[in-house]
Amino acid sequence: MDFIDRRTALAGIGAAIGCAALPVSARPAPDDVFLLSYFTDKDEGREGLKLARSDDGYVFRALGNGRGFLTPMVGENRLMRDPNLLQGPDGLWHLVWTSD
Repeated sequence: MDFIDRRTALAGIGAAIGCAALPVSARPAPDDVFLLSYFTDKDEGREGLKLARSDDGYVFRALGNGRGFLTPMVGENRLMRDPNLLQGPDGLWHLVWTSD
């Protein structure tokens, strides 16, 4: 697996820090992992949604060898930058991103 470079990891580290600050009763179960959605400057977001996982919230490994999982199909330049994956109060997962 590919390691995520420091700059890319820092872009999504806020979520990991927020989870680390949770009270003990709200911390993830031992079999849970951290999931990071990201893009790279290398492809300027053209490859779409990229995902990485971490067991500790500090070291992330790219999933799918760093390839995009979802190709952007909207916007003039068809970019997917700053992807944000979150679960709503209804239990559904939502993905929002900057397209241009």
